[in-house]
Amino acid sequence: MSARVTKEPEARRVEILQTAFDLFTEIGFDRTSVQMITETVGVSKGLFYHYFQSKTDLLEQLVCWKADEFFDTLPKSPDELEGDALDKVRSTIDRIVGWKFGEFRKMTMAYIGVMYREENLALRTRLQEEYLARLMPLFAEILDEGVKEGVIDVPDSAMGSELVWSLWSGAGNRLAGSILALPQHPEKVDEVLQRAHAWEWGLERLLGIEEGTLKLYDWDYIEAAFREIAESLSEGEE
Repeated sequence: MSARVTKEPEARRVEILQTAFDLFTEIGFDRTSVQMITETVGVSKGLFYHYFQSKTDLLEQLVCWKADEFFDTLPKSPDELEGDALDKVRSTIDRIVGWKFGEFRKMTMAYIGVMYREENLALRTRLQEEYLARLMPLFAEILDEGVKEGVIDVPDSAMGSELVWSLWSGAGNRLAGSILALPQHPEKVDEVLQRAHAWEWGLERLLGIEEGTLKLYDWDYIEAAFREIAESLSEGEE
């Protein structure tokens, strides 16, 4: 009989997280059981519960882990981004959108499906606050550059950054409801797109940017992403 391989605690935790990510994106959060995860990794349920209080706790840690990966790719200062302040605003937001609707797309859907249940309001709020706290300092520096360049008009860059990401958070909460309706109502893709357009419109006004100049998104890409989500989720319900 071969001996069980002993791994460092953090390496084992990451192995469980990666396995859970693979299963969640392959068959969905609800269809993935703790037993499936432990059998795939080759560990006991006792060890699983040593690292995670529940499957929902695992999802919280998984989202934070994936977020850490993403934030590690962001610049530490605006000097690491090219172009003027508006270019840097676009670049920062484009990276976030690309992350959510690129490699992280299916995990985003698992996250929305769980975190937007009423019983997870407190948990979702904590996670959103964590993300905003990471984004606001960098974005405040970008806004400060924009004020100096005369292309952004906010009285206080730190407060402007806070308002931007609060708007993002609120708009995201509303957008999530529209996304969750797509399996039953795929025709509502256009409604979801309208909400995304409204975010861009609101951001321009909040930051005193000339209307129509921000152009944050590749709208063809965003529309294709929403339609793919609607189709894949609908198929998963059959």
